[in-house]
Amino acid sequence: MSKHLPLAVIAGLLAALFYVSIVTGRQEMLFLSFFTQLPLFLAGLGIGYAAIKVSAIVGVVLCLLMGGIYYSLAFLLLNAAPVVFFVRQALLSRTGSEGEEEWYPLGHLISWVAATAVVMFVALFLLLAGDGQGVEATVRLFLSEVLTVFLGNTDTETATVVEAIAPFFPAFVIGWRLFMVIATGALAQGLVARFNRNVRPSPDFSKMELPDWITYALAVAALLFFVTGPGTLEFFSRNLVLILCIPFFLLGLAVIHAFAGTAAQPRWVLIPFYTLLIMFGGFAAMVVTGFGFVEQVIGIRSRLPDSANRLER
Repeated sequence: MSKHLPLAVIAGLLAALFYVSIVTGRQEMLFLSFFTQLPLFLAGLGIGYAAIKVSAIVGVVLCLLMGGIYYSLAFLLLNAAPVVFFVRQALLSRTGSEGEEEWYPLGHLISWVAATAVVMFVALFLLLAGDGQGVEATVRLFLSEVLTVFLGNTDTETATVVEAIAPFFPAFVIGWRLFMVIATGALAQGLVARFNRNVRPSPDFSKMELPDWITYALAVAALLFFVTGPGTLEFFSRNLVLILCIPFFLLGLAVIHAFAGTAAQPRWVLIPFYTLLIMFGGFAAMVVTGFGFVEQVIGIRSRLPDSANRLER
């Protein structure tokens, strides 16, 4: 680790600089804040668990010096701590029955990311619940104020947009955060693997499997949504269901990738698929999530042509 210590320190410095770039107010600098976790993931997945701890400490201290205690705490809770935990899980391994090294499964990692998102949502919900206006009303008021700035004093337009997105806004924000963590981790693993610096081998996305507990959690959240009437609990359960659907969306993508793997040229399946996914947005995402549900319950990949041979490789 000692020879890689400068790299770990540099990763922490970059992460902190990316994060505090948001205080500049400049749009081009604000873009850098989206890459805050990338240097941390690179240090962890490219050097090891000890490196990510050094990077996290350096980042927290630098944020404290540059932005103050609140920026430092936000960096720790929203960026450093989650990456440290996920890298720790990702680098867990054991020796299998046949002597091969088995790494922590991708599906379990994604489920942990989803669990973290749920904790963030519950904490946010409890924080907003202390407001006398109620959680959904607070969300609507926040959206109205933000949209008024962007749309001007057009009350009708603002009210229409707020009415459309407020019921799902917490799930959208936290779900976006979840996707950013997963995408950044995948990007970091791809980069270190490209230069043969990866600590663990890159997992095969098409073989991803979710643990059973995520299915039970979604079932409980869905039941809560259907049995509650209009009000705070319905708002809570609706957003909770949407957050817990994200791992199944990714599982549905894994099914598509597995199907593409049976073709002679997988890219000619994946390119049109992702084009349609972008074009049709929410509806296409619902279909893919449905594939994920079916895969989790009865399995689809095991019925694909040559799936047995493909899954053994």
